[in-house]
Amino acid sequence: MGAYRLRVQGDFAVRAPDQPSRTIATVGQQTARTWAHQPPTASVSIESVTPDGLDVSVVSDDGQATLTASPNRAGDYTVTVAYTASGHTSTETTVIDADCPPEHSEGITRTCVPKATALPFGCSPRALHGGYYWRNKAYLTTYEVYEADALPECTSVSQDGRAAYFEFDVSASLRALFQLRSTDSGGTGTHLFRLGGAPSMTLWRRVHHPIHNDTLEFVAISQTTAVISPTLELTLDPSTYVLELANSAPVRIDGAVTLRTVLPLGADFYEDVEYLSNVELNNNGATLGQFLAARGTVDYVNHPDTSRRTTEGDFHDPKSRDYPWLAFWTDKCSIPSALTPLTDNLDLEDFPSFGGVEVPFVYGCMRHDFAWRNLYRAEHYYHYIGDNPKGPWRLGTMNQSNGRLGLDLLRLCRVDGSMASPDLESPYFTWSILSNASNPSEALGRCDTRAGQVKLGVGAVLPFIERVRYPPF
Repeated sequence: MGAYRLRVQGDFAVRAPDQPSRTIATVGQQTARTWAHQPPTASVSIESVTPDGLDVSVVSDDGQATLTASPNRAGDYTVTVAYTASGHTSTETTVIDADCPPEHSEGITRTCVPKATALPFGCSPRALHGGYYWRNKAYLTTYEVYEADALPECTSVSQDGRAAYFEFDVSASLRALFQLRSTDSGGTGTHLFRLGGAPSMTLWRRVHHPIHNDTLEFVAISQTTAVISPTLELTLDPSTYVLELANSAPVRIDGAVTLRTVLPLGADFYEDVEYLSNVELNNNGATLGQFLAARGTVDYVNHPDTSRRTTEGDFHDPKSRDYPWLAFWTDKCSIPSALTPLTDNLDLEDFPSFGGVEVPFVYGCMRHDFAWRNLYRAEHYYHYIGDNPKGPWRLGTMNQSNGRLGLDLLRLCRVDGSMASPDLESPYFTWSILSNASNPSEALGRCDTRAGQVKLGVGAVLPFIERVRYPPF
């Protein structure tokens, strides 16, 4: 009996007992950690980061907070995470210990300075994908490849044990993607981290020395975590590169692993094709002369891959200095035999003569073949679709490349050059109907008519349909 005073005090603090007090990261690499918090409706944000040098963010989804951090300098970073619920905010801190990657030393400003090293004596890297690495390609091997397949001399430069080394040359600046994936884990790092030896993927640049042994200069590294498989996406400068795959922990079971490479990225590949073929650019792409300069030659040389030759003629593929990832081979001004009944009236020749002047229509056919083959390769070799759900290889781009052939032939008709003084567009343009034909006006008219017939014929006569599948190789 009597009077009582009841006092109720609420505890509004958010609970996040699993937020790590400390975690390890590598400079230049992204790391992520996930933990639960209560109540799940609390908002989560970064309150502060000290010192400078760490890019960090946090997101929350139904009570699961994920912190992502990317250090660009070495050191210990204190990250304060704020939780807000019912108008009250509480905080927890995580210290991120960022160390320099292998073969780096920490400079006076906490930057990581790469060291130079060398391949083990007697170790010869394999040619990446047998030397034919341009496109979206995959190399299938096992977790134990470093011990089972690597040469005894190929000890790892960055890890203990042996390593698998792959070498390739890049002659022009490009973006590239490298991914190491466990076939057993659907692309995550779970199996690689727990069972596959937590392999690292390190990219080195080979630096040639005329007297001493070549050295390796560190470029980038990606290491396996519990949820992330090694991935490198970066821009490569012209150089010779060595890709190293090496285990950082013992392999517990054997299993399949795939090294996937995309050189260059599909979007960049298609951009090159658009420009050089002058397709979908409102006539702002390369001129025919610029295309021939990129091709590097108007001569025919043997295609390096004999498996791509056919019985329909001698196919060729000059190596372009600036675009080594593009196929420039041509079957000249030929038309598939199945379509010749529809195109007999086109009379398309490699070097037709007009008033005694040979005009190399084959130069236009070179670009037409280039456009068709590389539009197909963009979709089917690089798996690039882009903004159009039907992909690059479709009716619109085919019609544009066909129309471009007609325009290129018209341009060839009107070249005004000579061996001593080529046309201003290209050093390959060394003829002139108006200057050398027996009847210039009549000869030029016939050349224009022939080019116009080709433009109309390939654009309106050949039965192209959406997603047509003529084999490009």
